[in-house]
Amino acid sequence: MEGLNENYIIELFKMCLRNRRVLEASIPHIKNSFLPNEETKQVWELMKTYYNATSKLITLGMISQEYSQDLKVLKVVSNIKDAQLPDKESVLSQLENFVKSSIFHEAYDQLSDLYNQGQKQKAYELMKDTAEKIGDFSIKEKYFTNLYGKFQERHRERIQRKESGEMLGEKIPTGIDEFDKITRGGVNKGDTLLALAQSGVGKTKFLRSVGLAASRRGFKGLHISAEGTLQENLDAYDAGVSGQKLRDIEGANISQEIIDKIKIAARNITLKGGEVFIEAFEQFDTATISDVRNLILEIEKIHGKLSFLCLDYLELFDPGDGKRYGTSNDQERKRRESVSNKLKNIAVEFNMAVFTATQASTVSPELLNDPEFFQTRYNISEFKGVIKPFSYFITFNKTKDENEISMMRIYMDKVRKYAGGQIIKIYQRYDRERFYDRKKTINTLYQP
Repeated sequence: MEGLNENYIIELFKMCLRNRRVLEASIPHIKNSFLPNEETKQVWELMKTYYNATSKLITLGMISQEYSQDLKVLKVVSNIKDAQLPDKESVLSQLENFVKSSIFHEAYDQLSDLYNQGQKQKAYELMKDTAEKIGDFSIKEKYFTNLYGKFQERHRERIQRKESGEMLGEKIPTGIDEFDKITRGGVNKGDTLLALAQSGVGKTKFLRSVGLAASRRGFKGLHISAEGTLQENLDAYDAGVSGQKLRDIEGANISQEIIDKIKIAARNITLKGGEVFIEAFEQFDTATISDVRNLILEIEKIHGKLSFLCLDYLELFDPGDGKRYGTSNDQERKRRESVSNKLKNIAVEFNMAVFTATQASTVSPELLNDPEFFQTRYNISEFKGVIKPFSYFITFNKTKDENEISMMRIYMDKVRKYAGGQIIKIYQRYDRERFYDRKKTINTLYQP
């Protein structure tokens, strides 16, 4: 019987490196004889050995280090890294069917021998046992987890993650103190956040603010814009970093003292691992989620793992799925929902937090200037299905009076497993490209 196809093995390994339950379900059933070549056998053996010894998932970097001189193994590692994350149910179902088939072929050879030797009763019993074995077999025997029997094991794993610091690295902070407090640290890796706002209220500034806050805490990420040139985005980021006015950044009108301070701060941030890579799609028709995924792959090949993505903003990107979407509301709804689903796939595949924003539908000026009014998912009009893949959905609200004093109300519409329906008030410094004025907000609104 032929072994497992190499393309399938690459996808299975990708899933096993991201999902411990898939790995646990696969370990008892993947024999070396199933694997297509020696290099995949080496990778599989290292994955199993490391997990059995540490109860942790090995990383591609660790595999590369172990086999740094073996070009064939490094090629397997590269293929795993470039592969799309498959659907886990499909992967496990294919493995289950393969194992059942191997059980059948192994029994078939024995049945032939027994029958030819005249041992018909033993052949019948073997056939019966094999049929029961195949019927009862499930690849997910170890996939399903019971509550009470595994409590101690799960608690030990939590202790290990806490002691190793892993728990601290699972969330990407937004830098907005009250939001990060409510969500216990920010947005989980593998999750997505969508912000809704009227035109000109601060979607782009929010996404840049997240990039700055996350990188300052040692996270590495990517900011992609489909609005404005690369230079415009870089200038705005530089203004946010330095706290200077945008016109002074653009005109190179900042003092050497400020430059020296930024240099020291930048060095400290990069030493912690923080960085933001910035890319701009300056032609609207080239901005697709497929391009986004390819860009992430290229950056990770050179610079290592990314922890977050800021996409500015949702409507300006196409799925890149080869489909032609019309201009009707129904077609536009399908296009946006496809983009949203693909962003969730990217978050899961690359284990990163994804932040993006969307344009609110038209709301009357009377409502917008009512301090008691706040936008919700129903202000996306017919596109409210767009928020389904997002674990976090927030809206930005401000009246004319609030705008005069640089204040905003953030409504927590959908906040994963935390309490939604809360309103966070913040002060801002748009004259310094700061979405969030931390000092004024804390001192004025949230003093203990």
